[in-house]
Amino acid sequence: GYRFATSTDGPGSTVETGSRAKYRTVRVTLLPSGTRMLLSVWSDSGPGTTLTKLISDYDVTSIANQPALPGTLKVGFAAGTGSATNIHEIGDLKINVPVDLTIGKSVNTSSVPAGGGPVTYTVTVSNSSANDVTGALVRDPVPGLTGVSWKCAAGTGGTCGQASGSGTALDTTADLKRGGSVTYTLTGTAPAQPTTLRNTATVTAPADRTDTNPADNTATSPATAVTARADVSATKEALGTGPVFAGREFSYQITA
Repeated sequence: GYRFATSTDGPGSTVETGSRAKYRTVRVTLLPSGTRMLLSVWSDSGPGTTLTKLISDYDVTSIANQPALPGTLKVGFAAGTGSATNIHEIGDLKINVPVDLTIGKSVNTSSVPAGGGPVTYTVTVSNSSANDVTGALVRDPVPGLTGVSWKCAAGTGGTCGQASGSGTALDTTADLKRGGSVTYTLTGTAPAQPTTLRNTATVTAPADRTDTNPADNTATSPATAVTARADVSATKEALGTGPVFAGREFSYQITA
């Protein structure tokens, strides 16, 4: 039969009734971790609010007298309302495979001269979950640079959607098996005017996957200062108009 696992209070002090406009979004994940099966539950307080983690990594295999879990589980929901009448409905139910995609980004320099200095970004995308991902979307707008080109190098368990490309942005896909990764190298030319370059790359799971930790789906490189080029010239002028004899002193004036 069914076993009671755990419970918690929902976020917010009240629950609106009788109005679909006051719906709440709930996310439930069940993830393997070695011999354990970890249950986590998030909920928001209504439209426009942030998901709050209410139950964190509860091991359902630790429930007293719990037999071995089957390969297929039934999904069900229940709620307690105390003395109030329990009237609820579930809409837009989605059941996706959980994954955890991460992205990191670095830049080769903290400063570069304006009008021609090269800038190189390195973007690494990886899958730290137990499930494979096909078609992870990788984007990097590369603002401020011109003549941008990029190359993709596949690590173990990773496959590049495209090997290389050029244009104003990186916009491609990658296939990532469990523990797989890909690395992108983007190179462009600094703008003509002094400025500060800041760049953020993102990775997004495909529609049939749900990322359990979206906080690490964006990465911003350290700022790069684009500095003005120094315009230095020098002139050299002889002091005196007479002939120069061997062994005699002669003076020049150098102006920079």
